[in-house]
Amino acid sequence: MTTLSTKAYSYIRFSTPEQANGDSYRRQRAAAETYCMQNGLELVRSEDYFFFDSGRSAFKGKHLDDTGQLARFLSFVKDGTIEPGSLLIVESLDRLSREHVREALPRFLNILNNDIQIYTAADNKLYTKDYNDVDLIVSIVQMSRAHSESS
Repeated sequence: MTTLSTKAYSYIRFSTPEQANGDSYRRQRAAAETYCMQNGLELVRSEDYFFFDSGRSAFKGKHLDDTGQLARFLSFVKDGTIEPGSLLIVESLDRLSREHVREALPRFLNILNNDIQIYTAADNKLYTKDYNDVDLIVSIVQMSRAHSESS
């Protein structure tokens, strides 16, 4: 579970320019802020740790290219800039990927195996490195749904 010293990072993504005119960014940001406030967590707000992909497809993996913010987050996890025990807040797993499960699942598990927790605001679910079979099944079903919706 999360602790008072846990640093939380928000990743916000939407894929179409039309969504920029809507409520997507505000809704995703508010969910992260609310979760942190309710759980006594520090939401890292520094510009260096601002992870926002506007108009980037998670179906085509555009958020993982050289300029994608999810790719930047993952590189920070890999090099230790984002420390083990930290928390990544997303609206739902489809923010991380809408790719086929065979591409999305290894990335999801890699984040968890690097001791980065993932909280999904839409279903109030916290995934940790100590995930169980039910957590794994739920994540696979959500990834499959996201991919099917996009294809």
